[in-house]
Amino acid sequence: MELVSPATFLYSFLAPSPFIDHNDDEISETSINLSSYTTSQKILVSLFLIHYINRSIIYTYRAPNIAPINLMVFSSAILFNLINGYSIGRWISVFGNYPEEKYKELSFILGVIIFFIGMWINIDHDNILFELRRKNQSKISLEKKFDIKNDDEKNQSDDSNNSMNDIRKKYFIPNEKLFYYVSCPSYLGETIEWIGFAIACWYSLPALLFALATPANLFPRARQTLKWYRENFKEYPKERKAIIPFIW
Repeated sequence: MELVSPATFLYSFLAPSPFIDHNDDEISETSINLSSYTTSQKILVSLFLIHYINRSIIYTYRAPNIAPINLMVFSSAILFNLINGYSIGRWISVFGNYPEEKYKELSFILGVIIFFIGMWINIDHDNILFELRRKNQSKISLEKKFDIKNDDEKNQSDDSNNSMNDIRKKYFIPNEKLFYYVSCPSYLGETIEWIGFAIACWYSLPALLFALATPANLFPRARQTLKWYRENFKEYPKERKAIIPFIW
C-alpha cells in the first residue's frame, strides 16, 4: 500500500503544469524535462524516494512475516498516501521555492543530515528485528524437529498457558542498541526522518503536515506495543519507554 505514495509523488512532480508565458500572455504547458529541475529539487525528490524504496520494497521483501492488515486501516493508508504523495510532489515541483543554490543553505543541509540519521536508526533497528526473527524461527524449527520442550511447555496446564507459550515462541524481547531504551526505535527513526525532510523543504506546508502526522500515527502504536509487551512478558524492563528514551 505504501507504493502508492512514491508513485503518486513522482506523477505529481513530473506532470506538466500550466503557466503563463508573460511574453505573449498565453497559457502553455511545460514538458517533462529533468534538466529543468534544480539540484535542490532533485535532492528532495531523492530523499522521498529513498525512504519509500526501502519501506515499500526492500523492507517488504526482507520481513520474515507481515501480519494481516484490517481493511479499514488499509483503505485509510491508501487514501493518506495518495494525498500525501501528490501534495508533497506538487509542492516541490510547482509551489515551493527551491532555486539551484538552495541545497547550500544551512536549513537544507541540517534537514538532510537529520533525515539520514533517522533513516539509519530506522533501518538499523529493522535489521535487528529481522535477524532475531530468523534466529527465533530456526530455533522453533529445531524444537519441532527434535520434539524439544522448554520449561514453560513442560509445566503448562491450561489453555491460557498454551496461549502464553505460543506468544513466547513467536515473539521475543529485543535489547540491542535503542531497543534497550524504547520498544519501537524504528518508529522513532521514521519520525526523525520526516522532521528532517520538513526542515530541508522549509516553508513546505505538506512536508510539515507529514512531519506532524507521522508521530500522530506512530506514537500511539508504539504505546500500544509497549503495553502489549508488558502484558505478555513479565520480565519486560519496567524502565523501558515506548518511543522516546527516558521520556515517553
